[in-house]
Amino acid sequence: MVTSGVAVLLALIMAMPASPVMNAIGATDLQNKIRAVGQAAYWSYRVAVGRNAVEKPKTLYGTVTGASNTGKVLMSIPVGSSFQVVEVMLANLDRETIHPGAMWKVVEEVKNQNARVDVYPDGRSVIWIRGLPLNLRVIEAGAAMPETNPVTNIVDKAFASYYWKLVLNGDRRR
Repeated sequence: MVTSGVAVLLALIMAMPASPVMNAIGATDLQNKIRAVGQAAYWSYRVAVGRNAVEKPKTLYGTVTGASNTGKVLMSIPVGSSFQVVEVMLANLDRETIHPGAMWKVVEEVKNQNARVDVYPDGRSVIWIRGLPLNLRVIEAGAAMPETNPVTNIVDKAFASYYWKLVLNGDRRR
């Protein structure tokens, strides 16, 4: 009885549209945390059943400069005393579902920002911008779907960690 009452209350809270009143009483934050719990549980499940990364990544630093027509991220990486533009394939994205136009829009939002790039032995990478994985932004924006059976689950771990931080700390970007 109590469980069904809580479920109904949560369903009502989630159905309410965002408004200044909802924001003032904290319901909007509660909605965001409920969504984050669902996402955190999903990505944590993928970590539990997925394969573990066997090798450590090579870490590079650079600046996001754009996106290619093939859905790769273009980055300017320092090489000696000059810079080299490289194409970076994001890890754990289903290559068949990448929408280059949508990818371009996501990348435009972070263009010219400094990033850390973790490059894995298969050449795929996780791009970190201000502590957030660009790979996650691409999936959330609908520019690509996550791989159903990835070679490694490093991105799953990053996504789970990101969502658990949202659950515990809220969205600090506002």
